[in-house]
Amino acid sequence: MQRRLVTSSLLLVVIALAVFTVPVGISLGDLLRANLLEGALRDARTIAFLQGDGGSEATLRSLRTEFEAQSHGRVELVDAQGRPALGRDVRPGAALDAALRGEEGVEWLDDSRLGTPALVISAPARDASGAVVGAVRITYPTVALEQQIRTIWTFRIVAGIATLALTAVLALLMARSLTRPLRSLQAAATRFGQGDLSVRAEEIGPDETRRVARAINIGAHRIDQLLSAKRDFVADVSHQLRSPLTALRLGLDNVHDLSDEPRAREALDGAIAEVVRMSRLVNDLLALARAQAEDGIREPVRVDGVARTRAEAWRAAADDKGVRLREVVEPGVTASLIPGHLEQVLDNLIANALDAAPEGSALTLAVSADRDRVLVSVADRGPGLSREHRERAFDRFWRGRPGGTGLGLAIVRQLVEDDQGAVALHDVPGGGLEARVTFPRAGTRADS
Repeated sequence: MQRRLVTSSLLLVVIALAVFTVPVGISLGDLLRANLLEGALRDARTIAFLQGDGGSEATLRSLRTEFEAQSHGRVELVDAQGRPALGRDVRPGAALDAALRGEEGVEWLDDSRLGTPALVISAPARDASGAVVGAVRITYPTVALEQQIRTIWTFRIVAGIATLALTAVLALLMARSLTRPLRSLQAAATRFGQGDLSVRAEEIGPDETRRVARAINIGAHRIDQLLSAKRDFVADVSHQLRSPLTALRLGLDNVHDLSDEPRAREALDGAIAEVVRMSRLVNDLLALARAQAEDGIREPVRVDGVARTRAEAWRAAADDKGVRLREVVEPGVTASLIPGHLEQVLDNLIANALDAAPEGSALTLAVSADRDRVLVSVADRGPGLSREHRERAFDRFWRGRPGGTGLGLAIVRQLVEDDQGAVALHDVPGGGLEARVTFPRAGTRADS
């Protein structure tokens, strides 16, 4: 925008200079030429009058000498037959012939008898009866005139360049001043889009940008309030639901221990299993609600370090099931993430993969990176999913197997999207399922 404002200002100045300066320069040149022509004609007519009025040869010679001394020009006179007068050689010419026929002549020559550009004026000399008795030709050098015109144009060009330079500086300062409120709004909107709800735009500049900044600040404040209320609600629900479920399970466990009736114990086992499933469902719902309510700020996170930590945490569970947990982790990989998200994502994906992996198979956790993206994948050798099931796997409460809550992958997608990443499921050649997650690599163009 600054470049456009500066360019527009310079273009307007160039147009103004072209409109007002060029015609004035041309007019000044024409005026100088007209003044020279008028003076030369007056001198030619004066000499022609003296020649026709019978002026003495001494007077004409004196006048010619005085004129040539002042103008550095040349005066030539001929009689009625075109013969040179006053003892000076005269070259014939069309203008001189026209003067002998009673007509005045004007010529602008680039190369004259003086060896320079010149104005040539010829005038007839008439006696008292009006008969042509001779002619006068004056050659007036125009070198000084052309130099004067060049000086005028040089001054105007230099003044125009100085005006453009000054305009560029002033336009740049003005553009920076005008765009400062917009830059402030852009910075605030960028931080707001990255999840920093505490940011507020500066209310500076003209009324329009002040009103926009005020609207952004009001919206940010309201969203911050709504998210805070949602977080408080999630915390309250977490406490209100978990405590009764825990108390209910403890009560059922006590009744189960005191009962000797096989059918009653079997019924209690079923009730306890339902309480456990409900507890897991509540925990997953609360985790999903927290993920949707979080407004954390992304920061560089060492993905390789988090992957190794989570793999070590799940290794005992994998060993108990007879599954070999492999790590293929590229060192030094850093992604731009909200702290804590990657741990939850890996826990959910590894838990799902362990549930699906058959005993004796391998589960692979891999981390790699290219120029802009970080790839994290968890692959098992289980039965896999059909294409239709893979497309529905991230829907809430969709379960691909008995016992799950149907919220694990929904939580994963929510957390990954909060980090401006993407997640998808793919078949593994030879059987199995691979969950691929991509995140923006820290410090790259994608991390913006």
